[in-house]
Order: sequence, then structure tokens, then C-alpha cells
Amino acid sequence: MYSLAGLDNLSILNYRKFLELSGNNIPAKIQYMISLFRAKKYTETLTVAEEILNYDKSRNYLNRIAAYSCYEKKPADYEKAEVIWRPFF
Repeated sequence: MYSLAGLDNLSILNYRKFLELSGNNIPAKIQYMISLFRAKKYTETLTVAEEILNYDKSRNYLNRIAAYSCYEKKPADYEKAEVIWRPFF
């Protein structure tokens, strides 16, 4: 609800609490990563995406979010974004 209302920082805090209580399951981590991306916290988004992709590589949209995060970081990490996208070309 906080994310939909544009209160991204509150959304992130509540997802962190939920992750602690739920045992860090993959669907909860994905929602946490999406809230980080919406809040423009690209470094943290990339960290969580890499953590998820170590366990589950079947979700291609995670690669896209990770590559976007590499591109949007300041300074941008174009080489890493290319490595993330390379398997899809």
C-alpha cells in the first residue's frame, strides 16, 4: 500500500520487516527488490537481484531490472549491464 501511495521509504522499511519475519522467501525478496527499484535505490536493487538470481534464474524480468539498475546507478556500470543482458542476445 505504501508503494502504491508513493511512500517508497515506508514501503522499503515494511518489506525489510516482512523479510525478517517470513524467512527471506523468494517472492517476498522480489517484492522488496521492486520497491527498492521504485525508490531509485539502484545499488541495493542490484544486490538483492544478484542474490535472487543465484537461487532462481528462471525469472527473466529480474535480469532486466538488474540491468536497468546498472544503467541508472551513478556512475553507470555499462559493462555489468551488458554482462547481465548478454545471455538474451
